[in-house]
Amino acid sequence: MTKYIFSNIFTRVLCNVLNFILALIITRYYGAVGKGEMTYIVTLVTFVGFFSNIFSSNSLIYSYSKHQFKTIYSTALVWILMVSCIEFVLLKMFIPGNNVYIFHICALTILQSIFTLFSSVLLANKEIKKNNILSILFIAMNLLIISFFIFGIQLMSLGSIIKMLYIAYVISISVGIVYSIPYIQMNRLALDLEEVKIILSFGYKFQIFDFLQFLMLRFSFLLLFQYEGKVSLGVFSIGLSLIESIWIISRSIATLNYIKIANSSEPKSYGRFTLKLVRISLLISILLVGLVFLIPTDVYIFIFGKYCQVLKHYIRWLIPGSIIFPVFIILSSYYSGKGRMDYNIIACGLGSFISIVLGFLLIRKYEMTGTAFTMSISFIVCSLFLFYKFYKSNNFTLSDLLINRNDFSEFNSFIKKYLH
Repeated sequence: MTKYIFSNIFTRVLCNVLNFILALIITRYYGAVGKGEMTYIVTLVTFVGFFSNIFSSNSLIYSYSKHQFKTIYSTALVWILMVSCIEFVLLKMFIPGNNVYIFHICALTILQSIFTLFSSVLLANKEIKKNNILSILFIAMNLLIISFFIFGIQLMSLGSIIKMLYIAYVISISVGIVYSIPYIQMNRLALDLEEVKIILSFGYKFQIFDFLQFLMLRFSFLLLFQYEGKVSLGVFSIGLSLIESIWIISRSIATLNYIKIANSSEPKSYGRFTLKLVRISLLISILLVGLVFLIPTDVYIFIFGKYCQVLKHYIRWLIPGSIIFPVFIILSSYYSGKGRMDYNIIACGLGSFISIVLGFLLIRKYEMTGTAFTMSISFIVCSLFLFYKFYKSNNFTLSDLLINRNDFSEFNSFIKKYLH
């Protein structure tokens, strides 16, 4: 178990490093416009994909562990194709003008959902190593393909970013099929309404939580693109990527905490230890955010190009929310481990509401500053809600909130336990 946990952490760190290199290359050679276009497409594909991914995401993983599905591949593929066709029609109806992205968004959504299907079935069957390879492969293929376009055949059009995504998905899906052959052979080509009912009844809370978390983290991207265009979105997404890279440590700690609580016979006893993780994560967050903010503007310009000379100005509005957001990350793992998804859903619902309301009010007028402020407030609200529930339910006192030396020694023992 511990080997798999740290394998996941390593995969997450490596994927973030590769994503950073990919963002760097695209920004340097395609400019902020290219980075903005890629961010917009990926954001829309993720948004549209929530509906076609119902049978190929966390809901499948959760229910698969309790039921041995025999028609999951055919059922999921039919659902993906059916929902994607409906989404294409709806997008054509409600997005005015000749939007060149609509076809590509729907086609990429189909590929993303199929990729997620194979990945989820592998995870559900505890094929963690193969799933991690697929995650790394997809990002690595994006990096290799865009590098070939730029340095190999000098293909510098913005359309090459879309081609990159197509090729990376096709290659990754092909590998996923090879990995999944034993499970495909155990399935039959049919539709089973009982299996559909089971997946929906077991996994809808996970899908709601993921969807609301997406709205909280990415809805502002859609508004910024709508009001300000690709350049602003490209510059802002770079700043947010830097902030999100800080959360890797908190997400890794949360993974360990979730495993520990979920596998415990007495999950209620982990409240005080989770509070220690919250205190340590906050301290780490403050230090790392401070380091990012201290990076001179000239460094941003040198690495990402002239468009990013205003990046530091907008990052400062993200600082309050980015510092406190690890509280949400740790506590959401605590409540997930206890099976209390309702608290997580309410927290993300509050954050999403703030993102939507403040987004429409502030982003048109204050552009990237309004986007950063909106996201920061949504992070603070969802984090404070979970912390309030956590604080009240565990009967902590104010003195319990103060960090002390024992926190670091216990944290060190916690990490060492999983390393050995």
